[in-house]
Parts: sequence; C-alpha cells; structure tokens
Amino acid sequence: MTSATYLPSPEHCRSPLPPATECVVGDPRTQYWVRHGLLYYLDSAVQGADSTTFRFFLSGYGTDSRSVFRDGERDRTLSASTFRCFSFAYHGDQESVRTWFGGAVRDADASTFEALDAGYEALPGGELPFLLYPTGYARDRKRVYWCDRGGKGMHIVRADPASFLALASHFGRDERHVFSGRASLPKARPDNWRRIAGNYSTDGERVYYFNRIVDGADPETFAVFSTTYDMLKFARDKTSFFECDRRVSQDEFEHGVTR
Repeated sequence: MTSATYLPSPEHCRSPLPPATECVVGDPRTQYWVRHGLLYYLDSAVQGADSTTFRFFLSGYGTDSRSVFRDGERDRTLSASTFRCFSFAYHGDQESVRTWFGGAVRDADASTFEALDAGYEALPGGELPFLLYPTGYARDRKRVYWCDRGGKGMHIVRADPASFLALASHFGRDERHVFSGRASLPKARPDNWRRIAGNYSTDGERVYYFNRIVDGADPETFAVFSTTYDMLKFARDKTSFFECDRRVSQDEFEHGVTR
C-alpha cells in the first residue's frame, strides 16, 4: 500500500505527476523518480519505461507513451493512449474500468463512469501518520459501485445513481437510503443522517456502527473515544458504554480507551 504523510484531495488523486528527482520515504509524490535517465519505482528500476514521457498518479499507476504501469510493473490490460485515473481506487481506459488491484468493474460503462470521492480511507500507519487504503464510491449512468480496499468493484443494488452522494469515509446516501459500503443502514433517514466519528453515525433517532443499529444508544449524548492506536470503536452515552455495537461494562470501556 502507498503510505502518506498528508491526505490528498480528489483532484490530486486524479492529476498526473512527473517523476521526482529522488525518492522520499512516506511521500507518494516521489514513489516514481529518475536518476541518470533511468526510471525507478521506490528502490527498483522500472523495466522498459520511457522516463521522458512518463507520468504517474498517487495510487501507483503511471503511463509513458506506450504502456501502463502499476507499482513499477507493466500492466498489459490497459491502453496507455486512453488511460484515465478516476480516483485513488478506480482507473481505466476507453474500454473498461478497473480497481486498484486491477480487477474489472463488471458491466461498468466507461464512457459515463465517475468517481464520487477521493477513493481512499486514511488509517493509522504506525511510524507513518497514515496509510491510504483504496476504497470508495463511483457511478455510471446505470449503477452505483463500491470498491472495498481496492478489491473488486461491486454494484450497489438499491442505490440510485442519479441522487447518490458519497459522504464521510465509507458512507453514502441517495434519496431513500444511507449506505455503509454496499449495505444500507436499516430505517436510517437520509436527510437527518450524520457521521459521529469513525464508523459510528446517527440519523437523530438511532445510532449505527457501520450498518448495524447500536441497541439502546442515545444519539444526543453519544460520544466516541479513541484508543492509543486511534481506533474509534469505544463509545458511551449518558447511561451506557459500548465497544463497536456491543454494550460493555464501564471497566471494559475504561480499559479499552487507555490501553
């Protein structure tokens, strides 16, 4: 996965970059670089690439005048002349759309396909502030798609492409539903929905963890707490304590947020 010390905008994810003059650890803007006319991906030479015409994207894809490359290796399934980067998670050419791992987005209409967010989720990365995991929403004239961690792009059956909006992180909505990934949040009211923190959200009546209702949680007093590793899975309201969507004791809660 590509590591980053900053969070790129959707436009930065879509914009081609020239190779750098050196590789800086943790900076995806320098993952491709040139020394003495030879193109490198991180610490490996890119075989067969033309460094003078090469341009690349933050997700690790790049093209020269003849070929497409992903993470320094030639990708023979895509056309360099019509290659497009839709987001950190989605790429393609005039014939097809692919996810970060190269899997085809089945039945996608390449001519109307568009990404609806930057195409990544930022997760804590240990020594580096963030890891950018490719994931996100997209649509064409017929369908809405969800790509989970750069894997296969999957059609969201209940989603309406005309009214669909990508929201915070892995949430989205249309006129009738709120979604976490591909799954709809049961009974959620789209107009009142908001993300609380991490994977918690509310529509003012219920609290959700991903697409699961947190039984008995009070939306007005619900608060989420980070742990040492910034994992936002512990929460409490005025009367109860929670880990993910499970009610826990105060001792379990306090141990979880301080470990």
